[in-house]
Amino acid sequence: GLSLVAAGLLCLPLASQTWQLYCCAGLWGLGSALVGSSATAMMVDLSHQENRGQALGLLRSAGDLGLLLGAVALSAVAQYS
Repeated sequence: GLSLVAAGLLCLPLASQTWQLYCCAGLWGLGSALVGSSATAMMVDLSHQENRGQALGLLRSAGDLGLLLGAVALSAVAQYS
């Protein structure tokens, strides 16, 4: 899954036509779906049955926080460089 995400991101700047952009986005999306489902399955397996909802909520919240902070951090780096 991570290899597909990396391939999609690496071919993205090389896309010069719309169909190439769609192929890169498709690779990225497929890899992201593969990685996301395995993390969710692992979280369900490791948590107790009565705490599964909280564990999945924490997983999603951490992912959303990472997306938010990553975008802010990269935009700050881009602004200062």
